[in-house]
Amino acid sequence: MAVSSTYAGSNSTLSVPTGMPSQSYLNSTGYSLANLIEQTKPFRYLADGMTYSIGPYQSFGYEWGATIPSAEIITFFSPSGLLTIEVTVITAPAPGTTSVNGSQMALVRDSAVNSSSTISLQLDIPLSLKGTSSPSAASSFTPIMVSMDRGNSTGDQFFG
Repeated sequence: MAVSSTYAGSNSTLSVPTGMPSQSYLNSTGYSLANLIEQTKPFRYLADGMTYSIGPYQSFGYEWGATIPSAEIITFFSPSGLLTIEVTVITAPAPGTTSVNGSQMALVRDSAVNSSSTISLQLDIPLSLKGTSSPSAASSFTPIMVSMDRGNSTGDQFFG
C-alpha cells in the first residue's frame, strides 16, 4: 500500500512496510473487535457511564514485526474527544509460530501503556469473533485482548 501526498508543490510517495494490512482490512477487524470490546465489563468500568465511539480515520492502528505478534490498537473517544480508551488486541501470532508467549504479550502491552495518564487493566482474555471472518486473525488463532487503558489528552488530569 502506498500513500501519495503533495507538500509545497512537490509529490512524494510514502511506502508502508510489508505486513501492514490495508485500511479496509483494519476497519473490518477493528469494527468487529470494537463491538465485542464495548460489551466487556472492564470497558464498561473504564467508560464509567460515558458513551465512547470510534473516530473515522483515527481509531484503528496496527503493530507487527518479525518476532512479535500482530496487534490491532483500537482507540475509543469520549464525546468531547479529550478522554480515550485504548485497547490492544493480538490478532495473529508472530510469523512462523502458532501461539503467543508471555514475553510477547508484555512487549505489546508495554508499548501501548502511557503510565503517566492512564489506568491499565491487564486482560489477557481470548475474544471470540463468534464465527464471523476476521481478515487479520490467523485461522487457528483466537484474538487476545492484552491491555485496555483510559487516558486523557489534556495532560493535566490523572485517574486513580
